[in-house]
Amino acid sequence: MKSLSIVPLTATPVPLHAFIDQLMTGLLPLAVNKNTLIVNDVDKAFTLQADEDALALILGSLMSTMVSNTENTCIRINALFNQHCIQINLNHKGYCNSTIAQRLNRLVKIAQQMGGSISIQQNDTPGATASLSFALAPMASC
Repeated sequence: MKSLSIVPLTATPVPLHAFIDQLMTGLLPLAVNKNTLIVNDVDKAFTLQADEDALALILGSLMSTMVSNTENTCIRINALFNQHCIQINLNHKGYCNSTIAQRLNRLVKIAQQMGGSISIQQNDTPGATASLSFALAPMASC
């Protein structure tokens, strides 16, 4: 197993909606081949203080894994936040295979380095939700 060396994280303002749009642009060819639509439902006014490179690695990998392992579906991305936490969700209603959970587990350490966590929930109906969440305040928990 390869070990990951992560440099200290530097938080900068990241306009989340525009950031997700940039990540989506790189996934368009794959999404078209998979007949999958990606919808960015994140509030355009929301700006997040985060390490942009680490966020791109985690969120980009979440998005890429979701698109790669689904077909003929719509993936909706939203963000829920309050004064303590943010949760970025990727929801889809299509068929979900077990590969998604296996591939996303490798991102857990990076999410933890940002003070966050990743969870995957399979629904009773077809589909799943992958979530990246982390605390916005030092003593908060999500």
